[in-house]
Amino acid sequence: MYLIVGSTPFCNWERVLPLLQRAGCACPAATRLEKWRSGAKGGAANAAFREACAELLNGCESPSVLAVDPFPLNGVPLDFWVGEFADTHLLLLHSRPERLLAQAMAENREPKELLEQWQSAAKKLLQYYRRNRARATLIDVDCALAAPELFSQACHDYLGLKNAPANSESHPKSSAVATRSDIYQLIAQQMVAQSPELNDLLAELEAGSLPLGELPLPYWDCQRLYDDYRNLLDQLEQVSKSKVEQGELLQRAESRRKELEEENELLLLQLHQVQEELENRYLQLKQLEDSRSDKEELQQQYESKVKQLESERAKQAKLLAEQQSKLEQVSKSKVEQGELLQRAESRRKELEEENELLLLQLHQVQEELERYYMQLQEEKEDFGRREKKLKALERKISYMENSKSWKITRPLRGVIKPFMKKTVEDKPA
Repeated sequence: MYLIVGSTPFCNWERVLPLLQRAGCACPAATRLEKWRSGAKGGAANAAFREACAELLNGCESPSVLAVDPFPLNGVPLDFWVGEFADTHLLLLHSRPERLLAQAMAENREPKELLEQWQSAAKKLLQYYRRNRARATLIDVDCALAAPELFSQACHDYLGLKNAPANSESHPKSSAVATRSDIYQLIAQQMVAQSPELNDLLAELEAGSLPLGELPLPYWDCQRLYDDYRNLLDQLEQVSKSKVEQGELLQRAESRRKELEEENELLLLQLHQVQEELENRYLQLKQLEDSRSDKEELQQQYESKVKQLESERAKQAKLLAEQQSKLEQVSKSKVEQGELLQRAESRRKELEEENELLLLQLHQVQEELERYYMQLQEEKEDFGRREKKLKALERKISYMENSKSWKITRPLRGVIKPFMKKTVEDKPA
């Protein structure tokens, strides 16, 4: 027998391959599969394609596991294998979509698109199963890994494989320790629970799958989730403190900028005063030129004064340039502080929204757990009442059958019984 494997996307069905190998299944060499895929062209209507498939099966040991696409390959669905080859059996493997959704959210991918892809693949897998119930088997990969002994026994009972030898080798199981993706697991579980169509699909998959027991309930470390929430609050508080410090720094920078502007205005005023004084000196010099006797002496005095004023003006110009450079640096620092403040405010809002969503989901999970607990208690009480009633009826029947009157009237019942049957037969229909 050859097991043709089809699976839902991202279920990592290869995890059960060691269990199948221990149950006696062989896997064809990778080179043989690649050769078959390269030659499998033209579809089911092509004789060369059918010959390539037959050659692949004839070259494999029996039983063997062949992995093909769950969707039509070159226009050839999985039904082709069971229709063309009598010794083939479809092994339809699937897993729940929560892990896929959590992984997508952790990788910043769109979970809705992947969920639709999984749902479409699961529907096609069920269609293959409905059309080939006698030669198809549905298996939950996670259930098989959680109960390898039951899976081995199921392979023996339903697929005719030999039982896997008992060993102490560890099998992968669901971890009971919370991880950093716990919040994504909670969100994924709620997305699945809030979709009636998806729940119906999962129920149909579970009903058609091999009975391998139930998966262990996921373990949520609420204390760790709470600690993460407190860490987010501490980070938010640190951001708020940083915001206050940045505001104070911005105020000091603004105050310094105003001081520099006042100093610049004072320098400009002094420069204007110097310029007016130079002009006045120049006019005085022009007037003194009329006096020839003091012309040279006055000219030297004025030239010396002009040089001093020009030197002072150069110093004032240099000081003004330095103050302008400082002012530009303060302006740049103000722009950078504003951008940093905006990023901190945006991060604070994101953290608040994430915290609110986390609290809401925790409350929803708690309410749902309480509701399940109450339903379980009511079912236990009803079961106890019915069990007591059944035991009372059994005691009553036993008492009646063991009574002396019942034993004494046994011959009489044997005589009357044929007449009662005849009376029942003579009654009109």
